[in-house]
Amino acid sequence: MFGLRKKHQGMTKSVAEPGAAWTGGMAYQAPVHLHGFAAGTVVATQMGWRSVEAITVGDHVLTFDNGMQPVAAVTRGAYWAQDQDCPDHLLPIMVPQGVLGNDRRMVTLPEQSVMLESDAAEELFGDPFALVPAETLLGFRGADRLRPWQDFDVVTLHFETDQVVHADGGALILCPAAIAGVASVDFMTADHQPVPYDVLSRDQADLLVECLGWDEDEVGPSVPAHGVNRWQKAATHAA
Repeated sequence: MFGLRKKHQGMTKSVAEPGAAWTGGMAYQAPVHLHGFAAGTVVATQMGWRSVEAITVGDHVLTFDNGMQPVAAVTRGAYWAQDQDCPDHLLPIMVPQGVLGNDRRMVTLPEQSVMLESDAAEELFGDPFALVPAETLLGFRGADRLRPWQDFDVVTLHFETDQVVHADGGALILCPAAIAGVASVDFMTADHQPVPYDVLSRDQADLLVECLGWDEDEVGPSVPAHGVNRWQKAATHAA
């Protein structure tokens, strides 16, 4: 299903379905997509779990904070669109079953923001839900680079505002707004003002994943005998 061996002649085009973000219907893609869904990923919709390739503008997708939301635009393109082989540091990430709540092995793009839920995130950053770049998962519970054996496409779902959607059974994936310049939001405050999603910095994400790794290596409570929480101590040293 996946691969990066086929050679492309020049730049390929990324088809943009009709939606608020696109008026020309066609746009040249970048040489590599670092965000979006690998073809074959399934997403929760009003009609049940559907392959991301089958989703079109106007379909309703289940979001983490805002229930069913209509898709405003869909962009598609080859993951790698250059003649030479994709370099190792840009290869997609293979995430084993269960790492993100996914019910099967899934492929994520290196800079795609994915959501982790953990006590460590709440201790470190005040919220049990944290968005991190997928490549920070490398080495965690078997997550590794994947050099596929054939080309694959990337599909990006756009909404009027940023949304986190459910994929592959339970993984939570950030999808961008369709309209350039629209504030990234996940929910509204009591005053109906948008509250932005906050993706952890690379250093913060690395720290969180490291703490999650500590938990897997130990049995018993996360607070040592001297009473200092390990995550708070780690955050102090990282500051």
